[in-house]
Amino acid sequence: MAFAIYLHRDIFQPEDPLIFDKNVNDVNVNFTFVDFVPSVIKRSNTVIPQFEVEYHKFSSIMEVANEWLQRHGSVWEVVNCETVIFLYKYNDITNGYELRPNDCCFYVYGSEKNNVLKALRIWIRRRVDSVDNNRENGHMTPAQVLRYRDLKPEHKNGTESRFEDIDDLLNNFNEHMRTDGLDGRIITIESLAYEASHDWKIDTETSLSYFSSKNMFIVRIFYECGPLTRDQIGIQDFSPNLISKPTFFKRPTFETFDKVIERASQWFRHQPRFRFVNAQSIDIKMKSCNSIDSRQMAFTEHGDYIRIFRITYIEMEQPIHPQPVILSTRLFLPYNRTDTIVDIKQRLSDWINQYLDKYRSQQKRASLIDGEGDKNDYQPYPNILSAETVEVFAKDFRKDNVKDIEKAANIDTFLANRIGNKNAYIFMSLRIFLDGSKLSPNMNNTIDAAYSVTPTTSKRANILLKR
Repeated sequence: MAFAIYLHRDIFQPEDPLIFDKNVNDVNVNFTFVDFVPSVIKRSNTVIPQFEVEYHKFSSIMEVANEWLQRHGSVWEVVNCETVIFLYKYNDITNGYELRPNDCCFYVYGSEKNNVLKALRIWIRRRVDSVDNNRENGHMTPAQVLRYRDLKPEHKNGTESRFEDIDDLLNNFNEHMRTDGLDGRIITIESLAYEASHDWKIDTETSLSYFSSKNMFIVRIFYECGPLTRDQIGIQDFSPNLISKPTFFKRPTFETFDKVIERASQWFRHQPRFRFVNAQSIDIKMKSCNSIDSRQMAFTEHGDYIRIFRITYIEMEQPIHPQPVILSTRLFLPYNRTDTIVDIKQRLSDWINQYLDKYRSQQKRASLIDGEGDKNDYQPYPNILSAETVEVFAKDFRKDNVKDIEKAANIDTFLANRIGNKNAYIFMSLRIFLDGSKLSPNMNNTIDAAYSVTPTTSKRANILLKR
């Protein structure tokens, strides 16, 4: 098993893709993720490091994920998918750049070209009573089969410098859905930046790349194979409001990210015909403090950025919510530079288990109060809506001071030069989205205190819950 971009010559054999699913056989784990990572399949004759090797294409990694689901899909259900990046670190001993898929802290300061590898992460939830159901029915629950479709912007109006925006892509896709449909159910609508060449060409199948000066957003739609659907999709963006304008000696101040999510939650509560698909936090290149165009698809790297909150949804013909969906989120961060993805994943899993225990107790109490006839309404799982991996660009934080990384993740929504002299590190963190209308505020506070996570829940949502 090799993890390096090789700088030396020897006999080479193509490698199998890597699968990181360490905790899926742990009966105490109810919600987690599995990573499917490309490996080296070919080496060229050049000595230029970034062209030294060829990795599995993204479509090949998707097939590996489907093979994994055939083995585990009777126990695990895919909640959503995402394309994640893994970074390399140079090793002086092996004289090569090593892939470090378990690290959550990466140094990106300076002019050094940082190689990255795009991989597939599927977030999975343990199926309710999967073992008992399979035993009683005498057969295994059918595994999901995943597919994806990439929506790439084209040149607009015959010009070389203008591209379709995200609304153009959505309109084209929705028109296709009305006429031809899709052979399955949409589970994720992902916005994803790809490195572009000097003439703005992108290859969405390529796994190995690097931080580029030119980038192009695409929309990647993951779906589960099934009956034909004609769903109409939509995307709503929420940008931080400007609080104070910049001066010669002072940077501008914007709303914190939890306030942005609060506004998004309030907006979604008033959309009864929208089915929530997933949400993302995305860094958008700014033209100025007064001009934030979150619908643009092409951008150059250097400059100022703002972190927006994006909700994706499917528009239904009839209202689908018996009560408002209230977005509640939890962000799981590294405590220091030596924390690993496994450490953060374990904290997330522990929090979820406490969440489930409290939720089930709450449901049982409600059933007893409401009477015997309402016990059929008992739901053993709360509504875990989706999850995402968040890349936090930040300076190095002081030893054992998690407040610094929390500030970078939530307060500093304005980023001056994401990669450069202002930000020396990328910290990987995990965020989950839940329907907060299913639980009480006291339940949230108890769990948060026990696991020191960063909650983001609308204050108004808590007021509604008390009612």
